[in-house]
Amino acid sequence: AAARRYHERRSADPAAKVEPRLEALRPVIAGELPVLIAMNGAQEIVEVVEWCREQKLRLILRGARESWKIADYLAERKVPVLFGPVMSVPRGDREPWDSIYAAPARLRDAGVRFAIQTNDASNARILPFEAAMAAAHGLTPGEALRAVTLSAAAVSVLTAVVSVYTRAMVYAASSASRRRRA
Repeated sequence: AAARRYHERRSADPAAKVEPRLEALRPVIAGELPVLIAMNGAQEIVEVVEWCREQKLRLILRGARESWKIADYLAERKVPVLFGPVMSVPRGDREPWDSIYAAPARLRDAGVRFAIQTNDASNARILPFEAAMAAAHGLTPGEALRAVTLSAAAVSVLTAVVSVYTRAMVYAASSASRRRRA
């Protein structure tokens, strides 16, 4: 709510005081950039999708381990997913042992735009293995390769994240510079 009020105030008066942490959210509030939310449980995912729809925010899901359970729902709402890591175990005792491995194929079958991710940048070296596991459980080798290359770019997460952080850093640096001069 504070970010939305700030955005409205700055839109109405560009000379209003700049608050770097809220300024960085303006492109998200304006719908220019998506918000990236890490969520894993199917019910949690539904709740965050509905909340983003109410707030008129573009959403990209990250993690989304149980997204395969609600793949049709995500496809209907055109919610892109950064799925992974693929090489992990299911959350519950009652889930099929290969549910996480086969999830990318289920997302593909439902028509969800998705990419495969590792759980953090330090594990980027295992991304080919994540893709290979998905290929062994339903994706074609070409689809698996695409899921770690072109699909990731199409989901536009890096552009969105870099843009928001860059904007915040620029405003923080300019604010610090103004304070030093004063």
